[in-house]
Amino acid sequence: MTHDVILGIHPGHDATATLLVDGRVVASVAEERLSRVKNHTGFPYRAIEAVLRLGGVGARDVKGVAFTFRELLDAPTAWVDAMTAPGDGLPEWGSPLPVRERLRRLGREARAALRLPRAAQDPAALRARNLEAYRRALRPLGIAAEPSFFDHHTAHAASVYDTCPWDPCLVVTVDANGDGRCAAVHEGRDGKLNPLASTPSLHSPARVYAATTRFLGYRMGRHEGKITGLAAFGESAAARAPFLDLMDLAEDGGAFRNRVLEATGTARDGLPRGDHLRNLLAGRIYGGGSAGIIRHLERTLDGASAQDIAAALQVRLEEVVADFVRRAAARTGLRNVALAGGLFANVKLNQRIAELPEVDRIAVHPNMGDGGTSLGAALLLLRERRGAALPKVQLDHVFLGPSFTEADAEAALRRSGRPFTRPANLAAEVADRIVRGKAVGRIDGPMEYGPRALGNRTLMLAATDASVNHWFNKRLRRTEFMPFAPVCLSEAAPEMFDGYAKGAWAARFMTVTFDVKGPWRRRIPGVVHVDGTARPQVIDRALQPGYAAILDRVRQMSGIPAIINTSFNIHEEPIVCSPDDALRAFAQGGCDALVIGPYLCEAQTKGA
Repeated sequence: MTHDVILGIHPGHDATATLLVDGRVVASVAEERLSRVKNHTGFPYRAIEAVLRLGGVGARDVKGVAFTFRELLDAPTAWVDAMTAPGDGLPEWGSPLPVRERLRRLGREARAALRLPRAAQDPAALRARNLEAYRRALRPLGIAAEPSFFDHHTAHAASVYDTCPWDPCLVVTVDANGDGRCAAVHEGRDGKLNPLASTPSLHSPARVYAATTRFLGYRMGRHEGKITGLAAFGESAAARAPFLDLMDLAEDGGAFRNRVLEATGTARDGLPRGDHLRNLLAGRIYGGGSAGIIRHLERTLDGASAQDIAAALQVRLEEVVADFVRRAAARTGLRNVALAGGLFANVKLNQRIAELPEVDRIAVHPNMGDGGTSLGAALLLLRERRGAALPKVQLDHVFLGPSFTEADAEAALRRSGRPFTRPANLAAEVADRIVRGKAVGRIDGPMEYGPRALGNRTLMLAATDASVNHWFNKRLRRTEFMPFAPVCLSEAAPEMFDGYAKGAWAARFMTVTFDVKGPWRRRIPGVVHVDGTARPQVIDRALQPGYAAILDRVRQMSGIPAIINTSFNIHEEPIVCSPDDALRAFAQGGCDALVIGPYLCEAQTKGA
């Protein structure tokens, strides 16, 4: 039987591959989980091999390959050659790696190409050369299908519209840059995406957030979540003024506007070229314009505290982006809102949007960043191949990555030399340890798609300890300002969280915060932020029976229907993928007990 097999590929930062078979999402894997290089920047060779294996298809079965930027064909040859080179990839954007080392990794031919003015390159010849480079990257994998290239923001839009449960809906995408745009608004209706508005990348609010993250001493493209958490400790009025011109709306409210970059002309759209590429390699910018934003902040924020700057940034972001969505919803009459793009990793912003009177419900794509465009581009190619509107693609869960067998788990445990057991009632054993204040790692079934650990590659603790965010983050060598996230069963969520109904779909994937109801703030202090919010994962027991059994047992023992769920990784490493990864993290003290499939392993005490 012949199957319709489509491969979606996002090369670049957060490199990811996604596989569709006969219109179903069967596998999606981020390269970082296999290379063990955080935010792997490059071509996802390992991930492509993994999704083909998980999908049970061969390379020759692939009928179409979808890439996530059109401008990949217009990029400098040096960039394309570096991006498609095998290995551990390029340094991620925002990395502190010295420029000399970055250029060394580019290679001699790529460095020479940087000196060639782009104007001297024939555009048609450049596109042909780059197309051949992508074909060449696919050949060693055995893939002969012709590559297709899709608009970046349309790929973001498809990733969330085609997989959310509602039709019609308002689809809003916002990031730093993609094919010259930072934002797009679509109407999703009857299986089609109808474009309504867009904003050039010059005016990106996500760019402002990333640049301010760097200004405060953190890494762009990685630590923006720390700034979201820090914001709750500050007073926004103390640092508000500089952000008014950095983030605003056009007069009609249909686009974003950055008056600072507009006046100075320090940003460029599209992929980096020439001096712009050299600046990027030096770590001075994240996309175009970040240096101009940072200079503006240096001139205007002298003496302001980090927490006040973070608060001003977050408050202004919420004001502007929520108003942007509100106006779009009012103009179209569409009350169900679907969100994608890296900006919507900001869970506080998502709460603000869900609370708008013009909005009934929100969906946030679980892999909202560029990794998710690998799915979106594949869906766009599927729509193009079928020549018709696309029916909804069910995405009830995100367990689309590598898995392991019981034999794999047992073999890894035996290699480690650690004693282990196979408890008759694993859920009871795990719950007992959680209630007694122990940290338990859990790795079971397929790995999650997207940035969140949602039960299958998770660390679990009791949510009742108010000091847990201090001592456990210290143990994991993490510096976080936002508390750990809770996980609870869907039947318990309305009792615990205000406004839950509007964000219920987003909460399946831990992509929105809610205000915690008064009595629960005292009962689960380990997951409540200083502003009274929490960002829960709310699970369906039918989809995650093993995880649900642990929650049920904890509730029976303690009366508390929630526990802490945080990603199973050590500081600045990718989330663990394999049993061997989990055992390495366990050996570094990440938890007191470890569950690998049906097996339980205890940390060895000193002197044992």
